[in-house]
Amino acid sequence: MNRGPVMLSLALVVTVVGLSGCQSARYVLRESDRGIVAIPANTNIWPWKHRDDAEKLMKQHFPEGYQIDREVEEVVGKTTTSGEDTDGQTVQLAEGLVTLDTGQRRSTSTTTDVTEYRIEYSRDE
Repeated sequence: MNRGPVMLSLALVVTVVGLSGCQSARYVLRESDRGIVAIPANTNIWPWKHRDDAEKLMKQHFPEGYQIDREVEEVVGKTTTSGEDTDGQTVQLAEGLVTLDTGQRRSTSTTTDVTEYRIEYSRDE
């Protein structure tokens, strides 16, 4: 059975869930008349209510009201996922003196952008 792709997929899912599940809304900028809030994704699907969390921060900043001026997804870094797949077998000859590897090894590496969703807002006038 070839487990390499399955393990790579599982690692990717765990990483994505871990990254998005542990983060919430945060202030990028907080000034007297405007602000920027960042969230991992512009979603409100359970269990990640990121948009609701962002709106809570904006309301805390300007309880009397705010307007959204701009929304944009920003690249904030890169992540690389690597994996190795091996098939074949290792054969030992002459009581451990010679080892032959009869298989192939394939390494894969994928680099993707890490993004966050930013909401720029200002005090209602």
